[in-house]
Amino acid sequence: MKTSKKLNGGVLLILLATTIGGIIAISSVNSLSELLDQITGPVWDTADGAMEGSIGIEAEMLVVGSVIAGDRTMVEAETPLDASRAMADQALGRMQAAGLIEANEIERLEQNVKAFRTLEKQVLRLNDDYLNANQKLTAQFQSFQSFMIGIEEYGDGAVEQFAANPNRQISWSQGLSEYWQAADGGMETQIALLTLYYQYESLVS
Repeated sequence: MKTSKKLNGGVLLILLATTIGGIIAISSVNSLSELLDQITGPVWDTADGAMEGSIGIEAEMLVVGSVIAGDRTMVEAETPLDASRAMADQALGRMQAAGLIEANEIERLEQNVKAFRTLEKQVLRLNDDYLNANQKLTAQFQSFQSFMIGIEEYGDGAVEQFAANPNRQISWSQGLSEYWQAADGGMETQIALLTLYYQYESLVS
């Protein structure tokens, strides 16, 4: 075989190899581009949406917890709670829209979020009911305590009368019993009431 033919054959092989390599390279680039589109598109939206949705739900729980702990009022919690809910809904919506999660799983997710929000509202409502009841209980305790202090002062007043009239004749059946029962009953009731209220405060604190 002549040298020129060998050279021509070699050149053809090189060109063929180069062409095949180019085709493979172009195909690989296209596949990589599609993969990147997938990663930066639906896959990313699914993963990031799930993460951000979980963060939003957790933020809701923290806000509710702060209300129950008494660190903020319900009025103060409305803005951060609404923001946390919006964050969770937006992120979970983006995850669903990516189209990678099956319809039955999406339905389960929506049911769980709905159940969570329902319980969340119930907890806040019960906490509000408790705060109102506790406020009324405290007011009633203070009112009753003031009344019992008056009863106790009634008994103390009798002692002052005796001190002012040391020669006054008095016996247990002639009024001393009444004064004693008023003073002693008022004191014992005060002690019992304060004990119960202390136990209640210890229970709810």
